Amino acid sequence: MWGLGIIVLVGCDKGSIILALSGIHNPYMMTFWQCVTYMGGAVFYVFALMIGLFFNRQYVKYAAIQGLILIILIRLLKMIASTVRPYEYFTSIGLWDDISTYVFFPMESSGSFPSGHTMTAYALMSMTAFYCKRGWIKFLLFLMATMVAFSRLYTLQHFFIDVYAGSIIGVFLSLMIKYIGIKFFK
Repeated sequence: MWGLGIIVLVGCDKGSIILALSGIHNPYMMTFWQCVTYMGGAVFYVFALMIGLFFNRQYVKYAAIQGLILIILIRLLKMIASTVRPYEYFTSIGLWDDISTYVFFPMESSGSFPSGHTMTAYALMSMTAFYCKRGWIKFLLFLMATMVAFSRLYTLQHFFIDVYAGSIIGVFLSLMIKYIGIKFFK
């Protein structure tokens, strides 16, 4: 997946994916993708932790630590990168009114890079996948995280580079926390 992402990054300019998606916007799909985007939010994350209490306390411990690190890391990276969101970018070049017909979602104003929802979704789904034994559940978790990433593009909140980086950072964070936990806190 990340290999394909590099091809997209090299082959497309910053706004071309958003412009392509704007051509398939409709009110029903916009509502659907706005609901999906919440799977990358804090409320969903806490809900997953609460459900995890019934299955594996070690998972909850690592996922809770990961959640705290995510909060700090997302804020820090957004402050450092300080990039504009699609709303600001397309407004500055006079195209926002042409692509935002069905946007009912508030436009976020903080930095665009990286996508915090995507980072959170991939981190949570990766951590959860470490504790699942069934391959179809792992696939479903990957699909859910990918849907969150796509939702951030479809709802005009992020550029592809933002969700691409968010996915990599989220998975990498899960791997690091799992590795450190196994190595030092058995």
